[in-house]
Amino acid sequence: METIKYTTENVEQIPGESVGVRNTWLSTRASRIGVGPPDLVWLKKVLGRHDTAAVDNLEFTGYYHWVTGLDVSSAATVAAYFADLKSDVEQYSLLEGLISTKVHDVSGGLYCCFDALSKVDLRCSFSVPGGVRVEAVDAAGKSITAGPEHWAGACVSAFLRAELLDLQTLAAAGGLRRFEALPTPRAEQELLGCVERVYRDDTQRARITSLSTDPGMGVRAEDWDPLCAALYHHFERRQRFEQAHTLSRAPRRTPSSRGSPSATRRRRCTQRWRSMTSTSLRTA
Repeated sequence: METIKYTTENVEQIPGESVGVRNTWLSTRASRIGVGPPDLVWLKKVLGRHDTAAVDNLEFTGYYHWVTGLDVSSAATVAAYFADLKSDVEQYSLLEGLISTKVHDVSGGLYCCFDALSKVDLRCSFSVPGGVRVEAVDAAGKSITAGPEHWAGACVSAFLRAELLDLQTLAAAGGLRRFEALPTPRAEQELLGCVERVYRDDTQRARITSLSTDPGMGVRAEDWDPLCAALYHHFERRQRFEQAHTLSRAPRRTPSSRGSPSATRRRRCTQRWRSMTSTSLRTA
């Protein structure tokens, strides 16, 4: 069989076409305002159990789906998702196996996560055998070394997409797999560590307002911090107002000038957050 448990996939007519479409989007639209598209997962499936030494010479079919909410804070978490996909390839029942001998096996793939702060696509490619290789691709199609700032930006961007995108509309298009953002305390701490890194970086912090296409909440666009708002929304939906209030009062170790526009914007957002969480604590 060729299907994967819990995953609705799209089949490519031309191998690699989904990655080509993403490359086109990256070159033409990556610089625009917004959090970017959902993560793309492309899988290379070959027919039959293969000799690993000859897998590159076999004909293959490309499959792809999109993902939101997955922990992308490190290459290890992405590699774990690939391992799950490979192990979840559905097998024939005994009767079906007697009728058909066609078995598709995952021999490689690519995970693409857009870092909306650095405007690059963080990509993890894997092969069996061969392991995982990581790179970042910019709008010009140039491959650059993925650094800690890219992982932090990708983690924050993935969280914002899970919180802010209209996932119902995306799901209607088919092939979208949705995970709950920050399902465990450890995942939450990983994100908060990435958030701290973003706010400590002058360049990345100044780009935060470009991640939202809708200021909302009656504030001016230049005062809007979508990351701050998304974090508050995350805690609010879980009725964890004390944690949100504690986080809003935590000191931010930032090297930037206190009078800079980005610092002022951050301070105003923090003041609104403290006000909202204080009100929520009084009424909870």
